[in-house]
Formats: sequence, C-alpha cells, structure tokens
Amino acid sequence: MPGCVFRASGVDFDVDAFWAASPWQEYSDQVFHRGSPTKSPKLKPVFELSGFNFGISDYHEDQLEQQIQDSIEFLTEDRAELERLAAFPGVDEMVLNIGLFWWSDTICQTHELPPELLRLAGEFGVAVALSIYGVDRDRPIDREGEDPSP
Repeated sequence: MPGCVFRASGVDFDVDAFWAASPWQEYSDQVFHRGSPTKSPKLKPVFELSGFNFGISDYHEDQLEQQIQDSIEFLTEDRAELERLAAFPGVDEMVLNIGLFWWSDTICQTHELPPELLRLAGEFGVAVALSIYGVDRDRPIDREGEDPSP
C-alpha cells in the first residue's frame, strides 16, 4: 500500500498527449488507458477512465505528517505542471490520496489536514482523499508486493 498517491483521470483525457511533454515521464509505468485491462480483472476488468497515478511520498500510512509535508512540497514545486494539467482537455479529476492506518483496537482517530495543504490543492482543483486501511497492531505490516494501481 503506497502512502500518498497523486492521480489524474478523465473519460476523454488523452493521457499520452499530456505525457509526451511532461516532466513526470519517469512515472510512465503508472499510465492507464480507458478500455485496457486492469491488474484486478475480477474486481474491475477494464479501466473506465484514462489517466495516471504515482506516489509522491516515500512515507507509509503510519507517517501522516511526512506524507502531508511531501504533498505540500509536490503542490509547491510542481506548480507549473499542475497548472498545465488542470487546463488540459479531458481531465475530469485530480486527487491527492493520503493513506492512513486504522488500528483495530482504536475507537476513534482524528487527523487534521493543515490549511496550507488544502489551499494549495484547491488552487489546482485537486481533491484530497484519505484512504484508511484497517490493521492489527500485533501483526507486522507486509509492504512487499504492493500494487499502486488505481
């Protein structure tokens, strides 16, 4: 499970045309095309949208503050490319997805997202999502074979 992932997608998004001039090309293995098979055919046989996703933080779900800091840096340092993406035809959604663990012995968890992160994301029309994964504190977390596909 990746910690924090950025995703952009759309029904009519020509992801290849966007990608051709993108400095994010190092993540080209994270591009997906509408109608092509997914890695989880039983759950979702084909992609319904075209787009891409890539991790923007090397930190995991138990390191929220670091994921937030990496997200703020991404939104600040990649400003020009985010502006180009936001204006690119066919882009219907941009999401910054932050992963969190929900410890099974916890009754309530509260996490605050700082105004700076929300302001920066809002400037580009980027939604901020929290994906919460249930885990048991007594079981080690297996980080091998993680699949970052959407």
